[in-house]
Amino acid sequence: MRTTTTKKWKKAETTKQPSVTLFNLVPGETFVFRVRAENATGQSEPSEESEPILIKALEKPAEEPKQEPREEESPEAVDYDSLDSTVDLSDRKAIDANRLPSDLEAKYIICEELGQGAYGTVYRAIEKATGKTWAAKMVQVRPGVKREDVLHEISMMNQLNHEKLLNLHEAFDLGSEICLIEEFVSGGELLDKIMEDDMLMSEKEVKDYMRQILQGLEHMHNKQIVHLDLKPENILLKTKISKDIKLIDFGLARKLDPKKTEKLLFGTPEFCAPEVVNYEPVGLSTDMWSVGVIAYVLLSGLSPFFGATDEETLANVSAADWDFDDAAWDDVSETAKDFICRLMVKDKRKRMTVQQALEHPFIKEKEKALPVRGQLTPQQKRKFMQLRRWSGDDLLPIGRLAKRGAIFRQQSMDGVFERNISFDGDYPPSVKSNSRTSSPMWVISSRRWNRRAKEPQKPGAAPSFAPALKDCSGKLGEKLALSVGCKTEVKVEWFHNGVKISESDENYIRKQEKGRYELTIKNVNMSDEGEWRVIGKDAVGQCESSCTVSVQTPDGFMAPTFERVLEDVRCEEQELLTLSVKIAANPAPEITWYCDDNEIKHSDRYRVLFDDDKREYSVIIVNAYAEDSGEYRCFAKNLAGEAQSVCSVRIEEPEDKRSRKIDESKAPTFSMPLSSTREVTEGAEMILTCVVTGTPYPKIKWSKDGTR
Repeated sequence: MRTTTTKKWKKAETTKQPSVTLFNLVPGETFVFRVRAENATGQSEPSEESEPILIKALEKPAEEPKQEPREEESPEAVDYDSLDSTVDLSDRKAIDANRLPSDLEAKYIICEELGQGAYGTVYRAIEKATGKTWAAKMVQVRPGVKREDVLHEISMMNQLNHEKLLNLHEAFDLGSEICLIEEFVSGGELLDKIMEDDMLMSEKEVKDYMRQILQGLEHMHNKQIVHLDLKPENILLKTKISKDIKLIDFGLARKLDPKKTEKLLFGTPEFCAPEVVNYEPVGLSTDMWSVGVIAYVLLSGLSPFFGATDEETLANVSAADWDFDDAAWDDVSETAKDFICRLMVKDKRKRMTVQQALEHPFIKEKEKALPVRGQLTPQQKRKFMQLRRWSGDDLLPIGRLAKRGAIFRQQSMDGVFERNISFDGDYPPSVKSNSRTSSPMWVISSRRWNRRAKEPQKPGAAPSFAPALKDCSGKLGEKLALSVGCKTEVKVEWFHNGVKISESDENYIRKQEKGRYELTIKNVNMSDEGEWRVIGKDAVGQCESSCTVSVQTPDGFMAPTFERVLEDVRCEEQELLTLSVKIAANPAPEITWYCDDNEIKHSDRYRVLFDDDKREYSVIIVNAYAEDSGEYRCFAKNLAGEAQSVCSVRIEEPEDKRSRKIDESKAPTFSMPLSSTREVTEGAEMILTCVVTGTPYPKIKWSKDGTR
């Protein structure tokens, strides 16, 4: 977007939806908008410009107190690195999130905007009492951002006090806004540093940054707080020339509580641990997986799990399948690889703790040499740019907290997915000793792991599923995907309660991509409960996996129940015969009538009636004759289940009619039999005709070669 008085275009917002609502537009200004689309392949040209749109100023019912004028400093004239933004950790004051003051402008001068999003803005602020510079994050409390989420972030930051963690200085409640006064950081992201230098980091640089990350994380883990959102975007440099880092964004951070379950929105799936993706309990070890992925990215410039789509990325993380095969790893030491191997372990019980990671030779031992890494190739740059999800419109990277901070996340945003998270206690150490023993003990395990990662499956080995099926539940009426992974190509067959699922069954969607085999149930109903099994076969052997699927019934849903059932009928022939039932169900059921297993369709002979309001359903037989006798069945089905009611109907002819028919009865006779020989051209239509008489009128049956 841009104003009509300027020619410079500015990115307003990024969304997956075809529409977006913009906030914080300056009243009285006239704006022009245009749209462009982008995906992993590239970016389109911008659309035509919109008509100029004037933002009208809202009239306020009462005059508000005058605000002190903001400093009129030109952003280009401010040397942010030279500003006094030091934090005295010993002077930390506790913040009561339930009793926040409102005198923001009495204590601070609000300066230029550093970043802006749909629900918040980050400004530079100067504390009047000390002259120190801070970042003021203004959060608009509205349906898109819950007040309790903002107060939770304040509560988490209030418990943390470490030089490697972004400091919360004060917080203010301004009614429709909450302001967080946070430590001012003027440096960029770690990923930005790689792009600026145009080459991969040396191991010494990565070691220094990872040590600082672990030191900040150790402070959190000692307080039983898990970050849950560790990624390069949430690691900022203190200044542009500094090598000191700060961990930021504690919107997802949680105190471990095994009795608690929370619904959280995660972002950037390639840095999430498998237990997050697979709906398993999380703990302190969840952060350690993310530390391993960050180290992998810094050393290689590659993401081990990045896929063409978010769904593919989540599948890659779930499988936890990664390697050191790329040429970028050729000049990386075995010690560095071992460090990553001991963190990126799917079994969270076997990952290093933060204390063990700080004792690892890669972090603790001094670098013997300083090998120069090569420059980024064009292909590496392209892959590397895909990792940078942030836009570059903000004055400073810390300003991006107003747009992509955890508390501002919406499910419509790129890379965002929802999970119900439960917590477990931390696991005991998996490394027997933390002492500085000889380096080879660590490196050997790395070499062994590396060979396992690179070795193809031995010829003659039977296939195996990894990941395998896991017990799961689906919601009525929604989709449910079952998937397995296999490194070798196999032919898969799916079974439900022992019955094979036909490949032509339109109730399911089959998908096979990059060693991942998936079966999606298009519309889950109660009949989908039970055991599901998948069998994979190749020329060498076969493998299988099974799981139990349960179906969740939404509140208020009820399977059909017959309040009035069908009753047996014995009567004489009559003009109208009505069979009716009354059914309680939610949602309203689908009703099917049968006579001797033949479905009854609405016609001149049968009137199928229903009244969902009264919950009454019936079928009327017009001119009910003796030949209409049989077993009648009403079958009711909805998303929650099914039920049926059965009765016997016996219709007899009147006595006088029966005696008259006996007197007048005649055996069936073919007055025109079928011709004995017929010649028909292949593919042409053939009509067989005969005439038969008899009293009562005979029933006709056709057969071919003795088969009806």
